[in-house]
This record gives sequence, structure tokens and C-alpha cells, in this order.
Amino acid sequence: MPDFRYEARSADGHAVRGALAATTRKAALRELDRRGLTVLRLSEPSGAVRATSVADAPAPAPAARLTSRQVTVFWTNLLQLTAGGMSAGEAVRLLGTRMEEAAVRALAVRLWRRLSEGELLSAALATEPGFASRESIQLLRAGESTGHLGEALARINQLRAERAELRRMIIEALAYPMCVCLAAVIVVLLFLFFLLPRIEQLLAGLGGQLPWATEALVVTSRAAAQAAPLLLLAAAGGAVALWRWQATPAGRTRWDETVFGLPVVGTTLRDAAATQMFQTLAGLLENGIPLADALHTASEGVANSAIRTRLRRAIEELFEGRSLAAALRATALFPPLIIDRLAAGEEAGRLASCLRELGREQQAAWSHRMRWLSRMFSVAVLLGTFALVGFVAWAIVSAVFQVSSSLLR
Repeated sequence: MPDFRYEARSADGHAVRGALAATTRKAALRELDRRGLTVLRLSEPSGAVRATSVADAPAPAPAARLTSRQVTVFWTNLLQLTAGGMSAGEAVRLLGTRMEEAAVRALAVRLWRRLSEGELLSAALATEPGFASRESIQLLRAGESTGHLGEALARINQLRAERAELRRMIIEALAYPMCVCLAAVIVVLLFLFFLLPRIEQLLAGLGGQLPWATEALVVTSRAAAQAAPLLLLAAAGGAVALWRWQATPAGRTRWDETVFGLPVVGTTLRDAAATQMFQTLAGLLENGIPLADALHTASEGVANSAIRTRLRRAIEELFEGRSLAAALRATALFPPLIIDRLAAGEEAGRLASCLRELGREQQAAWSHRMRWLSRMFSVAVLLGTFALVGFVAWAIVSAVFQVSSSLLR
């Protein structure tokens, strides 16, 4: 019976290393799971022969992209099972046999095959395209490295719920102005392509002259109708070119830097990144991860590459012996007040709790800013729509009055 060397973490977060005699790799994983250990690495002795092979098992269904609702179902069920005392591996295995939805069941089967081969849950989920965000993967890795996977899953579900609520709020804020905008477009098109040509023909027959507003409307509508195909082609070509440029590393970096430099959008991105980083960093520090390693893990979960590059410079500052507050001050990402509070937290020996508080405050600031942006956009759309409809109506009414005057003469 071969001895498997393993590195794991116990339920209280302590590192555990040792050897385990087992007939197969799967049996070793099951035994370590029974002992309540989260496996970080399991090395199989050379020459060992597996009694059973995952490759011999029936292949799972082909990967299909899950809907947002199905992704939520998976995360919610995984959290509930692990909260009930089940390990992540056993929870995934159970989901692969008990889930009613075929797509979710197939995902669980694929994940279980990878977990049976010794992969961590974060690594297995990272192979599923479009399923888990960078932040979710980083949170899982942090939970696995500290032995607090349940807390990581709870945080992932909380983030998904918060973002779903934000999407719902934005959709509700924009639903009315979008409907008004659509109705206005229909009315304007009706005026331009049905009513206005008839008024123009009538005035031409009477020898009248169109008012300047109506004349401007006619010229604009004709130019738009002639240029519409070219504009559509140019827009489609520009969108494809932008997408391909963004797919390159240099293009993505440049795009992220440009977006981050925008006045309101950049602040919103900074608040979102700060919320994510502070909360992840606090969890890692509370579980004994060194500050530099914790900052590296937290920064890799940030989506914007411009912000991520600055945070990497802060990691280099930490390796040179500077404090977290001094390192983050050099990035010029955060306001002085946040840096001062971090410095005070470091001096008082309560950095993790300070990061928790800052994370909650940044979350509130980000949510408030997103609500403000959605309201401002809604107001702008309504004002623009009303102005356009008002101008078109004025142009049409002016033309009608001109026709009436011509008939009276």
C-alpha cells in the first residue's frame, strides 16, 4: 500500500503535513476529508498504480454555458451543503447526482472529476469558462489556503446577491426612461417619414416656404437616411476593431487605463476595487496569511488592470519594508483619509478590523454612487427625449401654421 505525501490545513487554519497509506489517490483524499482537512497538495509515490481511474468513468456531458439563475442555484446549494458540515468535495459530488437541472448537474460532475484527481475547488472552477469571476476564484483560493472555505462561499453568495440587487435597481431606474425614449423614437420617425413629407408637398404645391425649423428637420432627416447604412457599417466595424484590440494585452491595459482616468467612472471603479480588496485582505489577515501574500491574492481579484498594476507596485513596497499605508499611499489610488485610517490601524495592531470597516464603507460609497449615476442617466435620457420630441413637434406645428397661412392667401 503506497504512502501519499500531503499538505493540508485543519479546520482551525493550521498547516498540516504528513504521509498517508492508501490504496488509491481517491481513497487518500476521502480519508483526509474524513479527518476534516482541506488538501492543498497531494503527491502520489512514483510507480503507484491506481485501482480506479477517473478517466475510466463515464465522461460528463459537454460543457454548456449556464444562465445567471443556474449559477446562483449552484453557489447557493454548495453553500448550504458546506454550512451543514459537508466538505466541498462531497457537496460537489452530491450536487452531481441530486440536482434536477441537467446543466448544473453536468457542471458538478465535471468539477467532481477534477476534485477526485486532487485539484482544489478554485482550480477546478477556474477551468469553467465564464462561470466564476476572478474575484470569486480569489476568494475561494483564500478560503482554501486558510481552511475557511465556508466563509469564502458565504462571501461569494453575498457579493452575487448585492450585485443582483444593484442590477435590479439600475434596470428599474432605466425602465421608464427607456420606454419613453422608445415611444419618442417611434413618434419622431412617424413625423419625419409620414407627416412631414406630405406637409412639404402641400407647401410646394401652394408655393409656400417651409419655416426654418421644419427646413432644418427635413435636411437632417434626409442626411440621416442617406448616411444610415454607412454609419451602421462604420459602427459595426469600429465595435469589432475595438473588441479585437481589447483582446490583446496591450489594448486591454490601455483601455483600462483610459476608463480609470474618466472623472466619475474612475472613482466608481476605485470604490469597487477598494471594497473587494479591503474585505478580501481582512479575511486573509485574520487567518494568518502574511501581509504581502495577502495583498497579492487580494489584488489579483481586481478586474481593472490599471488598478491591479498599481497594487503590484504596493506589494514591491511591502517587500522593501514599508508599511501597508505607506505602500498604498504611493499608488495614489485612495484618498488621504483612508490612508490615515490604515496607518492608525497598523499602529494600533488592529489592521484587519480596520480593513473590514473600510470595506463596508467603500461598499456603501460604491452603491450610493451607482444609484446616483443611474438616476442621472435616467434624467438625462428623459430630458434629451423631451427636447427632441419638443423640437420635432414645434417644427411640425410651424409647418402646419405655414400651410394654413398659404391657404388663407
